[in-house]
Amino acid sequence: MEKRNVINLIDSIPRKALEENWVRSYDKELDFFTWTKKDLDEESTMVKVSNHTFLYISSNIELEGVALEYAKSNFIQHSDLVNRPDIVSIFMGKEASENDDSDETSELLFAKSIQSDIFKELITTNSVESVDGLVSIATESKEASPPIK
Repeated sequence: MEKRNVINLIDSIPRKALEENWVRSYDKELDFFTWTKKDLDEESTMVKVSNHTFLYISSNIELEGVALEYAKSNFIQHSDLVNRPDIVSIFMGKEASENDDSDETSELLFAKSIQSDIFKELITTNSVESVDGLVSIATESKEASPPIK
């Protein structure tokens, strides 16, 4: 996979999240957030692309979702969303199934924040090549672990 393909996957986060009506889940105890297609490809793989951000990549190298490790304690605290508790409560509120509380603007802001975080880290660490390698290995490996559901 070429560098531009990895960048295109990251760039597609806001569009795909909205168009495909991704489903959110937040585990408060683990502080782990996922936002994925309702029906992930059985062969999809989680690929770590920054300190706390993962992409779900299908066997066809299509983006199927994102995951945030230490979502509130790290990601939110270092993102543009730190000043938007309204949006944070929608996505990481009392119940993981509160998907109907959001609107398109909130979803777009949240998705763009995730996208921005990944790009910032890739730029500051100059690690597009390593992400490219991870995506290639993950999508080509028959032994890759299935996604966390």
